[in-house]
Amino acid sequence: IEAMQYLGDLNLHGEGIAIDGNSALEWYTKAIQIKPENRDDTFSLCGVRSRLIDLFYTGKILEKNFAKAEEYAKEGIQFLNNENSQSANNYTAIFLSDLGDIYKAGGFGIKQDYIKAFNYYTESANKWKARPIIALGEMYQNGLGIKKDKQKAQEISNKAITYFTPRADKGNVYSIEQLVEIYEKGIGVKKDPALAKEWKAKAEAQKVKETNQ
Repeated sequence: IEAMQYLGDLNLHGEGIAIDGNSALEWYTKAIQIKPENRDDTFSLCGVRSRLIDLFYTGKILEKNFAKAEEYAKEGIQFLNNENSQSANNYTAIFLSDLGDIYKAGGFGIKQDYIKAFNYYTESANKWKARPIIALGEMYQNGLGIKKDKQKAQEISNKAITYFTPRADKGNVYSIEQLVEIYEKGIGVKKDPALAKEWKAKAEAQKVKETNQ
């Protein structure tokens, strides 16, 4: 499994070879067809499924296909049904949040549905609050799938800032990107392009640092 994931990653990122989305897809697809022998295999396969979702959701390398991304996310949730651990809980939250993103955006084989998106984000938050918290704040702020509630959006945003800021200060790129989104969009707070730009620069610097390590 790890070897196939590695080969998929090489093709995905073009490490020493040309970027090839179809080859990455081929290796990842082969990997998820393998039955896991232990818990490490199980979570390695969750990582592969996350890569497959991103391939079809972002459209950076392959053509966008939200229906295919939805399929992999639902398979991931089903795959973890019998797992009982914090890691399984977190991965399930990630897949649920991915489904929220898919239905919030809509298109590419999926009908936009804010109510479904809100429900998926809420279910995700019940498992791992950090994962969909920004999206939930945005849903409340703009009344998407739920009655508009700016106070609730502000409460969620304040919790998010409290949670992500110390992690961002330590160089956690995901946390930095969440803060960028809050300040760029003004989710529960006043828009602050300058602060968003500052955090964005820190994210880029951290990515370069990690690449060179």
